[in-house]
Amino acid sequence: MMTSTTRTPKIAQAVMPPSAMTTPAQLERLGEHLRKLRLLKSGERLEALL
Repeated sequence: MMTSTTRTPKIAQAVMPPSAMTTPAQLERLGEHLRKLRLLKSGERLEALL
């Protein structure tokens, strides 16, 4: 008799280890970096209009 064995994806089973968590300081730096990139992109768009 053949039984169906369904596996749950490893992603569903994965638990984030503490080392993979982002610290508040890292989030702050990431936010600052993203703001800088947005400013650079805005500047490029303005230059393209001129």
